[in-house]
Amino acid sequence: DASRVDVIATIDGDLQNDPYDIPRMVYRLLSEDLDLVVGWRKDRQEGFFMRRLPSRIANALIARVTGVRLKDYGCSLKVYRGTVIRSVKLYGEMHRFIPAWLATVTTPRRIA
Repeated sequence: DASRVDVIATIDGDLQNDPYDIPRMVYRLLSEDLDLVVGWRKDRQEGFFMRRLPSRIANALIARVTGVRLKDYGCSLKVYRGTVIRSVKLYGEMHRFIPAWLATVTTPRRIA
């Protein structure tokens, strides 16, 4: 709520994602006139059956229900257009569903 900037980036503190990806994501957000660009955890170290398989199933299910197709809904590396993210009220662990929530205030084709 407090941020008034045009672009907002978020990233986990565990460095599963490279912070150097943020400038490229900001460029894509602005050059393609998107509202959200989402990263993905490319080389995940977690076990397949306990973490990666359930994540894939959840990603497919959320994409089917919302129409927002992403590789990794659980990835916290995201770059948002400030005007759009301020319209979403966050609580608890719901940050994973921000792309789905944004689809209610923008169109899925503006989410990459």
